[in-house]
Parts: sequence; structure tokens; C-alpha cells
Amino acid sequence: MNGHTGQLIGPSASINTLSKVCYRTPDGASFQQAWREIRISEVRNSIRVIATADWVTPNDSGHLVFRSEYRVANSTIHTLAFRKQAASRSEEK
Repeated sequence: MNGHTGQLIGPSASINTLSKVCYRTPDGASFQQAWREIRISEVRNSIRVIATADWVTPNDSGHLVFRSEYRVANSTIHTLAFRKQAASRSEEK
């Protein structure tokens, strides 16, 4: 969910990898991100996650919306869908 989600989870992964998804930005990074809202719901046999985050760099700021859908089977997580939308504050003006 932090932009690295596809790299961490990929099409399928073990459940233990989820602990690394929520925040993985080093303290000294020039790109910082803070979660505003995370919604999780169950839809039929899948888990849907919609998360919004604010971000800031030295030259700009904005927000991100992540929409993901997963299926959990046994001890494996399968990514069914993932979409990330971004907007910078300078683009919104």
C-alpha cells in the first residue's frame, strides 16, 4: 500500500509479508507519506482495501489513492487487482 505493494506481495505471497506493506519509508527519505484513511471490506470471497495517503517532497505535495483486492487462501495471498492514483498539489491548482 505504500507504492511498494506490488513488489512486496506480487501476484501471491505468504501472509507474513503483510507486516512490511504499511510503512517502508526511511526517516531521512526526501519522499514522505502519511496514511489518512484505510478502509477494509470483505466482498464475496475477497478482501478489498481502499487507502488514501498524503505525501510531501521538497518541491511538491499531494495525495494518493490505492485500491486493492486480494483473495486469501490457506496461507497465501493472491492479488486480484491493484490501482494507484496520484495527484500533486501543483496539478490541482
